[in-house]
Amino acid sequence: MRRYARTVKPDGGTEALGYHAGIIVSLTRPQQLLRANNRPGYVDDPHLRDSLRRGVRLLANMTMPNGQFPAIGDGRYGNPVEALYLGADVLQDAEVKGTLTRIGRYQIEKANGFHVSGLDTFTAVSDFEQRFLPKTPAQKWRPASSLFPDQGLTVLRDGDSPADEVYLAISHGTYGHSHPVLLGVTLFA
Repeated sequence: MRRYARTVKPDGGTEALGYHAGIIVSLTRPQQLLRANNRPGYVDDPHLRDSLRRGVRLLANMTMPNGQFPAIGDGRYGNPVEALYLGADVLQDAEVKGTLTRIGRYQIEKANGFHVSGLDTFTAVSDFEQRFLPKTPAQKWRPASSLFPDQGLTVLRDGDSPADEVYLAISHGTYGHSHPVLLGVTLFA
């Protein structure tokens, strides 16, 4: 796991976003299973924990208001919810839980349901807020623009809720496993 975590760049990136979400799941799912079976885990290693936190937060910051990450490079629009859920749970990360709470409310209101792998589908906001990651504190989500120079990505955001948020992702590099799509953009409004 330490060797795997070394692939995380200083800004939290690893590979194209679809692969990145898979790496986050690969680093967090075993920890969750160990903990569920009353076994000691491995995220107490400071380097691993720091790498994992940076990787999860990059994915949270790159997630669009509708709960997908943008199709950049050789990727496709993808669903980061499982990776974000596992990251928030394993790390007890209030910021990532805040991002997921915003996505969950949006999905329940727009699509009448929010599904997280391994959990029942939530169809009511009140039920979702009571049962979703009850042991993890939540930090209110606030739109923030972010630059990820090592990953070659920037996201610009404006608006206080998914309904009025404007999101612009810009690819300005080809790092890791991605195809050269310089200045590729994804706009969500």
